[in-house]
Parts: sequence; structure tokens; C-alpha cells
Amino acid sequence: MRFSSHSRFIWFFGSVFIFIFSAVGIAALTTNRPWGVPEQQLDLYDELMAKSDQRDLLVKISKATGAAKLFLKKPTVLFEDALPNSEATGEFQIQNEGGKPLSLEIGSVPEGISGIQSEKVIVEPGEIHTMPFRYTVPDEAVQSKDDGWDARSSIKVKTDDPLSPEVTLQIYTSIVPHWQWTAQRLEATVVPGEPLESKIILMSRLYEHTLITKYEATDPAMIVDIESVGTKVLSDLEAKSAVIVKVNRPSLKENTLINESLTFSVENGESVSKTMTIPLVGRARDRVIFSGPNIHQATGFELGTIQLQSEDTWSFIVRFLGEEPPKEPAVLDIEPKVFQAELTPQKRSPGAYRLTIRLADDAKPISFSGFPHQGYVEVGDRANPGVSNWMPITGEVIPRITER
Repeated sequence: MRFSSHSRFIWFFGSVFIFIFSAVGIAALTTNRPWGVPEQQLDLYDELMAKSDQRDLLVKISKATGAAKLFLKKPTVLFEDALPNSEATGEFQIQNEGGKPLSLEIGSVPEGISGIQSEKVIVEPGEIHTMPFRYTVPDEAVQSKDDGWDARSSIKVKTDDPLSPEVTLQIYTSIVPHWQWTAQRLEATVVPGEPLESKIILMSRLYEHTLITKYEATDPAMIVDIESVGTKVLSDLEAKSAVIVKVNRPSLKENTLINESLTFSVENGESVSKTMTIPLVGRARDRVIFSGPNIHQATGFELGTIQLQSEDTWSFIVRFLGEEPPKEPAVLDIEPKVFQAELTPQKRSPGAYRLTIRLADDAKPISFSGFPHQGYVEVGDRANPGVSNWMPITGEVIPRITER
């Protein structure tokens, strides 16, 4: 059967019409889902959209009726480096940008803030309402300093602005401490067999005198010495007074973790006294350490894949820590036995040796990257069995590949 051009034209548009009608029908039966919103967050999406629509409606009503419109002209007051227990003054400002009077009702006022009237206030259109107040700075930080402030206070204000039924006025304060440490903690890295030594400065920007009357350490073996500082140090610290706190302790065993604290009673020579605590952290290092650009702290030294009869060598530095040099430095052991190792003293660096590893002539194929064969090299002082350390070595020895 053959169709005329007119019939083909009618069939084409009929097919298009049926396709469009079907698509519209399917869309009408399909729930409208916003693109990119997960299934479990659809309810939250609908709630946010409803709030947005409600706010848009309130904005239109406010514009149409000329209602009161609140503008926080000065909602935050900052007191930086305030002296403890001092009196400070500030003010908040709220402006009415609408066409009708704005009603303000002050909520409860936190302790330390005075001068703010608690009765209802009416702000006429275009006017700015100023709220002066007096603020007593706390004696010391009363909150965590995650955001850089020692104290935060807030005042809630209820309004008849439909767009801002309640607003918050904020006071942020940073307080000059009575005394402060120049660091958050004492740190110590100790060589076993040698005494622990660490120091820190306790300073004050308020008082002419810093007197430590007593101290207590969690480790009874710790000894504390107090030293004065010179005028240059005071100038650099911008402090009125300061002392150096030196901590000493007899020798520690190898790999001993240090996690102690010291508590001090501090006075200014008059009526002010405080308790200051400082943690002491660190560890006693190994007497023997390995260093080199290709040494990884966790996995040690990776030799890679080595062919039999290879003449390659690998070397890095071994250091013996401590005031006394080793009497008989030596390679105590190496695994697997397919390797040979030797120590060569470094003349320009006492206590340092170059450790060189090479493949033995009678080596056989082996993998030593873990179970069942763990590779390592151990270096120490034969005259002092307590002075030694080992480092993992990983890799694989394979048969020599010959070129054809």
C-alpha cells in the first residue's frame, strides 16, 4: 500500500501528538522529586521550602502594609584584652526601617550586665534605639577558647517584626590572664641514661611580681628550679614580670613515655594568688637511631627487587646518642642471611656511622617483606648489651634475568 504525501503528513503529526499526550499523562501520575535530593532528606527539603515560601509571603505582606521592620545596626559588642574584674561600657543599636512603630521586649539579662531597661520599648519608624550597658569583666576565662574568646554573653529580644520575631544581642570578651605560660605544655625528648631537662616561662602582664611559693609534680623524681629573667626578655614578652621554670629528672629507661604534670602556687606579692598547672609530655628516645631519605618510620628501608649477582649497595646513617660513644659498635644481626652489612665511622660526626648493605656471593632467591620471612638489620654496642636497635628491611631476591 502506498500513501500520498498528505497522508504521510497526517500520520507524522498524529504520532507526535500521541507521544506528547503520553508524556504529559505519565508526568501527571509521577511524584515531583527535586533533582539531587536523597530520598531520606525529602521531608527536610519540603520543610525548608515551606519555610522559604512562608518568609516570601511575610516579606510581601510587610511591604504591602508598611509593617515595622527591624535592622540590627549594632548587635555585637567586643571587649578585647579586658582586665579581669574591671568595668567596661558598651551599647547595642536597633533601627526600625519599616513604616509602623516597632515593639521591643528585652528578655532576661545575664549576670554581670547592668543598665539595660527591661520594660517594653517602642521604636518609631526611621529611629534608632540605643541600649547602653555596663559590663563587669569576669576574673578569668569562663568558657573554652575555641573561637578565641574567654567569655560570651547573650540577650534575647522579642519584637513584633513578622520577619524577625526574636533576635540575639551578643557580648564577646577576651580577658588578660593573671598569669600565663609561654607554651601550652612542656616537651622533652630524652636520651636514655641521661637526665631529663625542660624549661618554660611563666609571665604576667598585670603584676610587677611573679612569685612561685610551692609546686607539686605527678612524678616525685622531678626537681624544679626557678630563675629570674632579664629586662630584654620582659620587653620581648611585653610582660611586667616573669620567671623561668626549669624541670629536671634523673635518667629514664629506653622508650619510656613521659606524660606528667606540674602544679604551681603563684602569688603577686600582695593579695592575688592562683594555681597554675602545666603538662609535661615526651619520650625517652632509642640510644641507636637510623636516618636516611628513604627510611620510612613504620616500614623501615625498602630494598626492592634484587637480582642474584647484583653488585648494588644500599647505605644510610646510624647514630649512637648520648655523651659516651659506643665502645664496640657493630652490626649485631641481619636477616635474611643473603645480605652482608658493615659499619664505617664518620670522622666529621662523632657517634655516627655509615651502614652499608650488599648482596652476598652465595645468596639465594627469597622474599623478605613479611611472613614467613621478616627482614631486618640490628646495630648496637657489643660492650653494652642495652644499647642497640633494629630496623625492618623489605624486598625480594630473584634469579638473575639473562638477556636473549
